[in-house]
Amino acid sequence: MSHYLNINGEQIKADAPVLTHTNRAFCYADGVFETIRCLNSQPLFFDKHYQRLRNALYYLKIELPAEYTENYFGLQVYNLLQRNRIYKGARARLTVFRDDGGLYTPAKCSAGYLLSVEPLPGEKYELNQAGIHAGIFNGLKKPVNYLSQFKTCNALLFVMAGCWKKEQGLDDCFILNQAGAIIETLASNIFLVKNEKIITPSIESGCVDGTMRRNVIELLAQHNLPVIESGGFTETHLLAADEIFITNAIAGINWIGAYKDKRYFHFMSSKITQLLNLEVEKQLIKHR
Repeated sequence: MSHYLNINGEQIKADAPVLTHTNRAFCYADGVFETIRCLNSQPLFFDKHYQRLRNALYYLKIELPAEYTENYFGLQVYNLLQRNRIYKGARARLTVFRDDGGLYTPAKCSAGYLLSVEPLPGEKYELNQAGIHAGIFNGLKKPVNYLSQFKTCNALLFVMAGCWKKEQGLDDCFILNQAGAIIETLASNIFLVKNEKIITPSIESGCVDGTMRRNVIELLAQHNLPVIESGGFTETHLLAADEIFITNAIAGINWIGAYKDKRYFHFMSSKITQLLNLEVEKQLIKHR
């Protein structure tokens, strides 16, 4: 684990007090976060993370100081990894919250942030060897609105889904939107392959606008494998699929091995993992 954190540009020991009881992320979930895969002390695909962060803060009416640019945050990640002597694979979490003040109605719109890092095993993205066993979480449905696409600090739906998954002895679970369509999993976007067609729920369906989702769509387009965006999936779609894989910034690509009695292949997910690691190599070359 990290020995040092970064709070508003200041590196402090991880066991030191960080937030007060009036912090708005704690009191009202008034903030957003990004989880970023890093390698060789460099945040990967950080341009997409920063753009999503800026978009989220725009909708939340939280104002970043002018100096909090993409380069600024990228350097903060690099410096914190170096301070913690994490030089290979790593996960960084950047949480941006509205500054203290007010009750439901904020007293101000300025922003603060907290950055943490931790090591990850391995360096490149690796496809899971054993397929994931997943089920459908019906306990809560995700509202569809302009905040659905972002990773806000209000993650109770996903916490409840995680508790249900654990109780059921599953590896992951599918999340439903308010219309009952399958749009994502606990921490990933979802892709379905049927008759060589690749389909994923659209952002308008309520799924998170995942940075790895974007990477995969771009990579497939470069290789003449267009992705069809849909309004989400039903159980019938899952049972008819040849392959299902899920994506997020930390794990890259994971393949679903089973839903109920249905078993799936992982040809496409293997191919995309190879393409993704080639993109990682290109990014690292830029920083040398």
